[in-house]
Amino acid sequence: MGGEDLEAMDMTFAELFKNLGDDKFSEALQTVRPEVRSSVHWFFKGNRINKTDYPKTFAIFASAPNIDWPLDQAYREG
Repeated sequence: MGGEDLEAMDMTFAELFKNLGDDKFSEALQTVRPEVRSSVHWFFKGNRINKTDYPKTFAIFASAPNIDWPLDQAYREG
């Protein structure tokens, strides 16, 4: 239910956020499908990223669909 693969993704996202910043990251996020925005939001929620540091990004997340991801389903069942 998520191990080293999620840890590697977590580290990658953390570096990406830090290096791009809110402006560039939110611009890139606007170019992807809503489902992708939703999955990125899932990672933001799990990584204690401060909303005040990424206001434009979180504004985009507000319009992303709320998807019940299989990993969340597994956690609930598990």
